[in-house]
Amino acid sequence: MKFKKWLIMAASLMTASCMLFSFAACGDNTGDVDPNEQEEPPIEQQDPKPPENQGGGLKPPGSSIDPDYNPNNGGGASSGGDEHTHYQKDDADKPGVDLDNGIKLRVILNEKYVQGEDGESHVEYEETDEYYLSDGDNFKGDTYTIPTEYNGKKVTTIGKYAFEDNTSIKKIIIPEGIVTIETSAFSYCTNLEEVEIQGNTLTTIGGSAFSHSEKLSKINIPESVKRLDAFVFAHCKAIEEITLPNTIESISDGLFYECRGLVHFEIPTNWKEIPGAMFGNCNHLEPMTLPASVEEIGVEAFYGCKTFDKFTIPKTLKVLGKGCFLACSNLKDIYYEGTVDEWVNDVEKGPQWDYESYSQMRNYELHCAEEEA
Repeated sequence: MKFKKWLIMAASLMTASCMLFSFAACGDNTGDVDPNEQEEPPIEQQDPKPPENQGGGLKPPGSSIDPDYNPNNGGGASSGGDEHTHYQKDDADKPGVDLDNGIKLRVILNEKYVQGEDGESHVEYEETDEYYLSDGDNFKGDTYTIPTEYNGKKVTTIGKYAFEDNTSIKKIIIPEGIVTIETSAFSYCTNLEEVEIQGNTLTTIGGSAFSHSEKLSKINIPESVKRLDAFVFAHCKAIEEITLPNTIESISDGLFYECRGLVHFEIPTNWKEIPGAMFGNCNHLEPMTLPASVEEIGVEAFYGCKTFDKFTIPKTLKVLGKGCFLACSNLKDIYYEGTVDEWVNDVEKGPQWDYESYSQMRNYELHCAEEEA
């Protein structure tokens, strides 16, 4: 019969144990940075550098959201600040209809390349039998139900920046039939409190879709949703709890960045990665135990989670991203569910994963499980 016991190693003693344990503080070959070899002089509580090489194009805290962000080209999004540039809509001349309540519908067009008689290719647009809602920022009511049909054509998409900066709306009802919410569709809706998603047709929520909607506190994500792009809920400070289904197949950086009211969140049991800055500055988030499916914690994934006093890491983990626990000022105990040998040999540790800031090591204890006969 076998049982586990916890082996406790204090960070302050790691240097003396370097021959046995290859931890970040020992300056080993795991890719961590030796604080004695840094080019910049140590500065206590130095602001962290921006995460690097992240698909969402992360920038330092306080940057503005790039209105041209496209999650498909891997760049442009930022962690979000208080300033932004309103998108200038370019669909006024597209076929569609302007409704009396300030809502605009436009026909979804398919692009195709056609070769002319001169041998040169040019783009032609082919109308579909579907509308997208292109503009609702001038809607003056407090509740709105997205239409799913107009004049014989289905409405399937809420377009980019459609309701951005709408300060009147308090509740949005997204009925069955809507398939996609595009980039920044409801960003900066400063009085939006509730989003009700009906049915099981919605599959994609685009980058920054609800970002800076600071009063949003209630939203349901149905099992039909497969993809959440970067910063979908960034700066939604009123969200205290949210549940995501296990059916989600793709998540991106900064999903809950600056959700300072978020208290409870359970990682879906099929997730393999916690993306970069996913919980950045969620400074009321309860300590969590990652499910055994998680293999990677991204760059600055838990930056500024000040309520963490302990953190449990499954033995399935393969990568700890750069600065993933930066500014977690109360984190003192890290529990790894594998053995010391597995921690040393199987977990790739990014630079300063265990630093309080990029210039100051953390004072913590690492607990590893050991097996005894």
